[in-house]
This record gives sequence, structure tokens and C-alpha cells, in this order.
Amino acid sequence: MTALPHLETLSLRQSRFDGPSLTRPIAQMHHLTSLTLISPLIMIQRLELKQYNRFEELKNVAEILQTVAPVLTKLEISGDLVDFQMFESTEWPNLSTFRLVDHVPYSFFRPITAVVAHMPMLQTLACDFKAEETPRTSFIFCPPDDHAHPPLSTSIPNLISLSLSNLQPGDQSVQQLPSGLRVLRVVALRDPHIHSIGNLKREPRYNYSALSDDDAYLWINAASKLP
Repeated sequence: MTALPHLETLSLRQSRFDGPSLTRPIAQMHHLTSLTLISPLIMIQRLELKQYNRFEELKNVAEILQTVAPVLTKLEISGDLVDFQMFESTEWPNLSTFRLVDHVPYSFFRPITAVVAHMPMLQTLACDFKAEETPRTSFIFCPPDDHAHPPLSTSIPNLISLSLSNLQPGDQSVQQLPSGLRVLRVVALRDPHIHSIGNLKREPRYNYSALSDDDAYLWINAASKLP
């Protein structure tokens, strides 16, 4: 990768990051503005734990992101590779597109308004998390009792595209839509079931949440009031 100093877009999919650090070669890509890091989570689940160093992977990915944060304009990343606090404590002065995929980060939950607090140029935000087999506390993007952070409508006023998945009861996102929003996507996502010969495991997917008729009406009504 060090022989690619003019690279602008780097996409590493179905990759593990618990080996040698990639921070130095990526830092030498002085024109890099778009980065995608996707974890092969189902593959990792099938490996013995001794073959996979999760703590080393989180450290390596955090170092990469903190190195390129000042120049990135687009970031797509598995929630499994990061923690919310890293985004909250890092400056992202040029980031306009931010997409979190796969699963909610395994860290202390933070309101999405805190996660994007240092992304002043953000225009596209996607939190496309999948419900998973592991029981976890449900994640609420905009908690009703969050008085420490401004609402979504003022924390990222330039937002034009928003995608959220598996919205839970009590989430205040629907009351906080930015007035400039042009694209709205509210979906229910879950991990696929693992097929094996002669057997199909159908374990429950925790926190999978499709909109009820009443909730769907609330979202459509809120969208209809956008300028």
C-alpha cells in the first residue's frame, strides 16, 4: 500500500485487523478521502477465540481512524470494529458521509448526537445496525432523557440523508428530524441465519424491530412536515 501515494479511496471488506498495524502505510496515502473497513464477523465467530485478538483489532482500527480523521470525507465501518467514545473524542472536520454497519459497537452506548458531535460537515448519516444472536441491551439513537446533548435537528443541521435501523420504543429521532432532510430510510435489519448441511439454525435475533402501523404513521407524518 505504501506504493499508492495518490490513492483516494480504500475499501477493506471481510478483513481482520488484529494483525500488524496498518496505520503507517495508510498514513502515507496523502490523498485518501474515502475509507471502508468491514469485518468478516460470521467468519470470526467460527474461529477459536485464541486465533482472534479483539482488543488488538479495536486498538489498530482506532489508530487508523484517528490518523485519517482530519482528511476523510467518507467513512463506512463495521460497528464491531469501533467504540462510540472514539468518534466522540475525535475531530472530523471534513467528514460528509458516515455509515455504521453490521452491529452496534460493543462499548458504552452514547446518543447518536454525541457520536457525531465533531462532524460539522456531515450530510449523510446511516446507522444500519443488524439485530444479532447475542442478547444485548437495546440501543436508542436519541434517548428521551438525554439533556446533555442538543437534538438531532441542531447537532447536525446540514444533514440531507438519514438511515436508521431497528428503532426501539421511546426513541426520539422522529421528533428531531433536521429541516433540510431530503432522504429518510427507516428499516429493520437482522443477521442471516447460518445454514449447515441438513440443519438450519434459527436462533432469535435480539432487538430486531420493525415499525408498527402507529410508528410508521408517526414517521410519515413527521416527514410530511419537512420543508
